[in-house]
Amino acid sequence: MVTTQHRNGQTIKTHLVEPRSVILHDKKKGCDIEFTILDYEGVVGPSSMTLARGKLMMDRRLEFLSNKTGVPMSDIKGFSKELLDAYNTDSIGYALQMKYGIPVSEFIAYVFEPEIPRIRKEIETMRDPAQIALIASLKTELAILSNTATIYVQTGLEAQGLATYFKYVIGMESLATAGFSKPQLGAYTEILRIIKGTADKALYADDNPKNLVMPKRLGMTTVYIGEQNVEKYDATIDYKFPSLNEAVNALRS
Repeated sequence: MVTTQHRNGQTIKTHLVEPRSVILHDKKKGCDIEFTILDYEGVVGPSSMTLARGKLMMDRRLEFLSNKTGVPMSDIKGFSKELLDAYNTDSIGYALQMKYGIPVSEFIAYVFEPEIPRIRKEIETMRDPAQIALIASLKTELAILSNTATIYVQTGLEAQGLATYFKYVIGMESLATAGFSKPQLGAYTEILRIIKGTADKALYADDNPKNLVMPKRLGMTTVYIGEQNVEKYDATIDYKFPSLNEAVNALRS
């Protein structure tokens, strides 16, 4: 079956498995996968930055950062980069909580919550029956591990018709409460604790190759989803596919 999938505002054709029970199998390890852990943005759903109001949401991130730190907007982009680098994360909300003790809930209320009705409507236009059938066919336990706000992920999953298939949704708030953020090692040990799984039976897929380094170190099957040149991460990536659909098709047992 051939279907289409939206990625960063583009529509691409992918080959999709037939909607029957699918067991994922790591051919290199010679074992079946019991837990499938996926990033949301860029893997299962769209990045908030690619939505119609993505730029506005980015501006609100920087405004919040400026308001809370007193750094003028003229300097805020450079300050933001330094802050994110210092805490090894791409989550401003997490970094603010760690450095200044500002709850991530305040960040989410300012940046995400005002946009949720519009986000829901836009993502609903991306609903793909073939993708729903694909996700429904997987015989593993399904989890989302994301640095973005849980409300964004849950809204996206509901709008896509996928919410009922994911047993676990771990977003910015849960990770920050535990004191972690991707790509830190603790983010991945935390989700393994939550799902009561072991690394050797877990698959983790992300569109940011940096986020695959620690899962690989733990012993997870690592899957890069995207079309960028990620050769320097080859040692930490088990499989590369342009889309989640193609990954499932290739890894089916």
